[in-house]
Amino acid sequence: GSPASSQGSKQFSSRLRRTLKNGDVYVGAWKDGKPHGSGTYTWTDTSEYTGDWWCGKKHGRGMYTWASGAVYDGEWELGIMKGIGEYESADGTVYVGSWHDDERNGLGIKRYKNGDVYEGLWQNGKPEGPGMYRWTDGSEFNGEWVTGKMQGRGTMIWPQGERYDGEWLDGKEHGRAEFSWPDTSFYDGLWQNGVRHGFGVWCPADQHLNTSKEGKEGKEGKES
Repeated sequence: GSPASSQGSKQFSSRLRRTLKNGDVYVGAWKDGKPHGSGTYTWTDTSEYTGDWWCGKKHGRGMYTWASGAVYDGEWELGIMKGIGEYESADGTVYVGSWHDDERNGLGIKRYKNGDVYEGLWQNGKPEGPGMYRWTDGSEFNGEWVTGKMQGRGTMIWPQGERYDGEWLDGKEHGRAEFSWPDTSFYDGLWQNGVRHGFGVWCPADQHLNTSKEGKEGKEGKES
């Protein structure tokens, strides 16, 4: 049978309270010796799931609370977090978005306990692809991510108005980019490991051209 055709069995009981041999407790619908339908399962470590069940597996919509205090409220498929859901960790960090195979996968927003926010694509629990990260100090990065780090092309804007537009590697400015200051001066050239390095042209506010090999260190970008 399928989840949609579960209600027809003669062995389906609507609401039962059962204490299992291992000490776990289940209150809810039951079929063929397993949770099936709607119910609440409480483990001996105090973790708890309340929601939909299918043949003994969390399936449909439900909320799982870990013993640590972390909570997931969202969609499940045969015991796995899959679909749209909200996860709040014990430290107050909150993620709202898409899940697959018990990991953040797809589009989602993560708000950290310190106030930082990442909004974009995820793969296997880490930012992957286009995304925006905003720091509490007002800095903002908008660009590409690889395994939780800024990598590829992206733009970083600092609170004072400085702007880096170019290439990134392993969370740092690396490659060809343009860096501009609020006074309209800018540097167009190469970067390595977060600092200006190699050939570049610096154009000050009065438009006189100069070359430069030194520069300001940027904000390192890593997310997990």
